[in-house]
Amino acid sequence: WTPIGTSSIPFKGGLDGDGHKIIGLNVNGAVSGLFAYASKATIKNITFENPTIIGSSHSGVVSGFALDLQLSNINIIGGSVKSTGGSAGNLVGRYENTGVYPKIDSVYNSSTVSGYISSGMIGTLESAAGYTNMDCFILMSNILNVGNVNFKGFDGNVTKSSLLIGEVKYTRPDLQNIIVTGQVLDDELITYNSM
Repeated sequence: WTPIGTSSIPFKGGLDGDGHKIIGLNVNGAVSGLFAYASKATIKNITFENPTIIGSSHSGVVSGFALDLQLSNINIIGGSVKSTGGSAGNLVGRYENTGVYPKIDSVYNSSTVSGYISSGMIGTLESAAGYTNMDCFILMSNILNVGNVNFKGFDGNVTKSSLLIGEVKYTRPDLQNIIVTGQVLDDELITYNSM
């Protein structure tokens, strides 16, 4: 699959899956996902079964890179997401917001994610350029993540991994009704305690 959107022309529309499934989505590129770049878009009511997403930069099943993306009723069942040089999240690899209070609601994930900065939902969550004064908020509600995070350090660097958000910079996630039950594992399959 060739991801939709570029950095100069991101996807800005709406996608209502109407309860349909995308089975076996396979992406291998730089910024990887169903969408490479999505900006101020709305994506809802869709299930992904056994996706395989690999990116040399940001990787996520729905979008590799997103700005103020609204998401609701998204299911990711099985499969894997991997980034070899950026942020990886089963939902979105890198997510930036501008203070418009975007919402991510009703998401289920059982996919496995791996990378230097990796997370069960969002790899990196950060305010967009020019919005770094902590006035950016994002609502994440009704989330269930049972997928594992397998992190790997590059060149001896410390990895940033968790079961929800791998890295948070200059923004404030408002978390409501979140359940995470997966495991955070390193290259040698040593399990770490996580919340």
